[in-house]
Amino acid sequence: MKERQQTYVRTYCLLLLLRTTTSKVSFVGSNEQGHRVPLLLNKRELLAFNRFMADKGFGKSFAGKRLLISGLFHEGYLDKEVYEKLSKFYDEHSLAKELELEEEKPQTIKQVVKEEAITRYRKTLIMVSEQWDRLSAKAKDYHIKKAIELKDFPEAKEILRKAGVSK
Repeated sequence: MKERQQTYVRTYCLLLLLRTTTSKVSFVGSNEQGHRVPLLLNKRELLAFNRFMADKGFGKSFAGKRLLISGLFHEGYLDKEVYEKLSKFYDEHSLAKELELEEEKPQTIKQVVKEEAITRYRKTLIMVSEQWDRLSAKAKDYHIKKAIELKDFPEAKEILRKAGVSK
C-alpha cells in the first residue's frame, strides 16, 4: 500500500512540474485522439517552461512531452532505450531545427535589382513561350537573346527549344 502511495505522489509531482494554463499535454494512448491532461503552472513554472521551449525550439506539446519523458525516465518509469529513442525523436523534430537558416550575406542594391529583373523577365518568358507562334521575327530575336543570357532557367530553355537554338 505504501509503495502504491509513493507511486501516486511521484506521478502527481511530475504532473505538477508540467502543468500549464494555456495548453494541454497529450499522452498518446490506445485511442486515436490520445489522452489529454491539462496542467496548471504558477508563474515560476511557466517561466521555466517557456525558457525550455525557447532553448530547445519546441512548441508547447513537444516541450511538455519532452519534459514528461525525461521525468518518467529519471523517476524510473521508462527504460533507457525507450527514453533515448523518444528523446532523439523530439530533438530531431524540434522547431528550432526546422527553422535553422544559413546566414545570408547582405545583398547590394544592384544585386537585389538584378534578381528582381530576372524574376520579372522569367515571368515574361512564360508568356512569350505561350505566344511564340504569334510573335514577329524581331520579337523572337529579342527574346532569344534574353533567353541565351538566362539559359540556366527552365523558361529560357523552353524558348531556346522552341526557337531551335542550341546552347
